[in-house]
Amino acid sequence: GQLTCEPLVCPPLPASCNRHLPKGQCCPICQNETTVEEKDQDETSGCQMAGQYFPPSSNWHPYLPPHGFDVCTTCTCHANDLRVTCSRTTCPTLNCDERVAVKPDKKACCKVCPTSLLDPNAPPQPPREIQGEEGVTESPEAINEEILAQGGCKYPVGGPYHNGQQWHPRLYSHGEVKCVKCRCKDGKVKCERKRCTKWSCNDECCMAQCKRRRRNIRRHH
Repeated sequence: GQLTCEPLVCPPLPASCNRHLPKGQCCPICQNETTVEEKDQDETSGCQMAGQYFPPSSNWHPYLPPHGFDVCTTCTCHANDLRVTCSRTTCPTLNCDERVAVKPDKKACCKVCPTSLLDPNAPPQPPREIQGEEGVTESPEAINEEILAQGGCKYPVGGPYHNGQQWHPRLYSHGEVKCVKCRCKDGKVKCERKRCTKWSCNDECCMAQCKRRRRNIRRHH
């Protein structure tokens, strides 16, 4: 019985996009440079979808209440016949557990594995040196080989990790991902997202799940 309001988040537009804000709309859309300016347009010269007008050659993400814009679907108003077609983005196959995968940002369509977001230009980790019993300094390569020989795990950033060691993966755009924990076990890395209960809504890792749960409850009542 409660009414909640949330700000509308507009979908991302490519940098090369000729932005156009249709009359009465909240979010801009892409418009071909050859499209006639809005002041010279009649609504019969464009496309209609869900009661909204879109200029010829424009592209947009459809709005699907109560979820918002479907950023995985792009619709186009064809200038030659004013026909609307929509195509859905096919996300690439993930090389990790889907529960661990994250979206690079809130407006992204496809999830990616944490390791695929590592900054290729990040400076390498400083070499570690360990003094042996006889005072001989072991090379980083020898140390890493010893860790792996004892059941350790390779990992793009910060590795290798010792057998049984746990850590939070790092993303170059977000830093450490506190909501995901990885563990090395007998040479294999397994990452899991923090499990949330209905009592943990104040936890920053669980807020998004709580919001989705509340929306589902409202839709079914």
